[in-house]
Amino acid sequence: MRKLVSMVDFVLEQESNFPCSDKNDYIETNEKVLKSIIKHANFLKQPLTLSMFIPTDENGNVLEELYKQKCNNCTSQIGYDCCNDIEYQQAKSKVIFEGFCYFEHQSTFVNSRNNNFEYCVFNYTKDKLGICTYTENKGFHTYFKMSTIEDLVSIEKGITLTDKI
Repeated sequence: MRKLVSMVDFVLEQESNFPCSDKNDYIETNEKVLKSIIKHANFLKQPLTLSMFIPTDENGNVLEELYKQKCNNCTSQIGYDCCNDIEYQQAKSKVIFEGFCYFEHQSTFVNSRNNNFEYCVFNYTKDKLGICTYTENKGFHTYFKMSTIEDLVSIEKGITLTDKI
């Protein structure tokens, strides 16, 4: 389980991740460190999309996991072989942050603490997301105007990355 880290913390981690044993190894090590830093910087600068948090279709519409029932679009029972569930499973495989649910408004998350999620993502504006977190001893905290992955670093609770990253 890997947490999202700031650019500063990531750069400082590189010193321990890439120790130099001799002078000949120094150039190769520096090249690896630089590539790693640039890759992380590009990752943090990516604009946030709802599909990074929850499964969505190509148009950004939220997909819900289907349960065993008859599918209207194909002849099989809903499950892994059903056309609708295949779309959901493919979308779920693209999610990069763990533990999120979606509500149209953060107040719905606040009012329904009977779910198992620590985080709620919601559309704040057309191009910005909001995040609501819940901590047992601190209650709810809402972060507005999240537009890049880097903005998520400010969330005190820490965001967990999936194995896909």
